[in-house]
Amino acid sequence: MNARVDGANRLRIEFANRGEQGAHFNVYATNRGDGPWRYTVGAHRTLHADFDLSATHGAYAFSVYGPNGFVRIFSGNASAAAAHRRNHAQPEVKAGYDVANGNLYLKLRNHGTGHVTLTLTDNAYGAPARQVTLHAGDERVEQWLLASSHQWYDVTVSDGANGTFSRRFAGHVENGRPSYSDPAAVKPVTA
Repeated sequence: MNARVDGANRLRIEFANRGEQGAHFNVYATNRGDGPWRYTVGAHRTLHADFDLSATHGAYAFSVYGPNGFVRIFSGNASAAAAHRRNHAQPEVKAGYDVANGNLYLKLRNHGTGHVTLTLTDNAYGAPARQVTLHAGDERVEQWLLASSHQWYDVTVSDGANGTFSRRFAGHVENGRPSYSDPAAVKPVTA
């Protein structure tokens, strides 16, 4: 699951289920009065939901909760992003799984004309923070090794220059093998 802002002041959340069973997701917005929204994605299916950001002047703060500790938090400002895109950086982050090895990867891209430095922060399992600089049009894949956390992850990607842009990815990489309970389960997930 990923989210992106388009040029029409909308946020699109993209759901993809590559598993053998359907999955249910609850979507909440912390800066709007509507919602929550509920989506069930069938096995091997995709769907998307578009959210008009006009009422919040482009600001967005969406949290998505799914099975087995799955959490995504998307926040930012589409209006600021549009202005930023014309003159500077426009980061995008997509998360994916390396199921064979039980790892997370983050595909980082800069759609803008200037550079951006993204900070990747492990929120729960002790991996050191990373900084990745992307120039205009750059794309980079950062792999997050999860053996020490038994395939659990909780990572935030943020842009320090655009203080509103943040993406948080938390959950477990399911690889078909027996797994452990989340070693960080004693801590609540907060925005």
